[in-house]
Amino acid sequence: MKFILCLLMISAFLAGCNQEQKEGSQQKSNDDLAIQQNNIQPDPYENSSSTYGSNSTSNDEPVANKDPLAHLRHEPVTTEEEIQNLDGSTTIRTTTTDGVNISTSEKTVTANSYGSNSLSSSDRYAFEEAYNYARKAYRGPDDVETAQNYLKKAMNYFSDAERYANNLQCQRAASNTSDGYSYAKKGYHSDSPDDIESYAKKAMNYAETALNELEDCALKLQRK
Repeated sequence: MKFILCLLMISAFLAGCNQEQKEGSQQKSNDDLAIQQNNIQPDPYENSSSTYGSNSTSNDEPVANKDPLAHLRHEPVTTEEEIQNLDGSTTIRTTTTDGVNISTSEKTVTANSYGSNSLSSSDRYAFEEAYNYARKAYRGPDDVETAQNYLKKAMNYFSDAERYANNLQCQRAASNTSDGYSYAKKGYHSDSPDDIESYAKKAMNYAETALNELEDCALKLQRK
């Protein structure tokens, strides 16, 4: 009887130990789970696409349309080119560009219409004679008196040429004839062959340049 009672007591004791062990294991499992949950960090990229989308939508600002060639553009520049044709006519090519866009136009002036505008042989006469007499003085400076007479005539023709250039409103031609007159006058008042030669040469150059300017003015009048 005592033996049976001892077995029952041992069984009860063992059952109590097993129950405590199970409760201890369960508590440890619960504690481990709590620790794991506490150690979980939120994903920094979670919902990043939606957040980014909302921010980008709210921060988007309208972008102005910019000209990608703006740095190449400048104020329009117009140039003219004169092309002499085989039939004697002149083609005037006008080009305008702003650095990006280019526009070109052409106008052909016939030789007949050019000559009939204003510049006839009589129009050129004073300029050519001023040149011719200055040249004569340049080629014979040693004969001072004769050279002076040539330069005196050159002065007279320079005066006529200047008046004509002013009437045509060709300021550059008028300016060159005025300078030619001044050098012819200096040579006229000089007794030195070297000075006469030098002044006569300069007068010749101004007479030639004035005639070229006059032809330029006549051509421009034809364009209008």
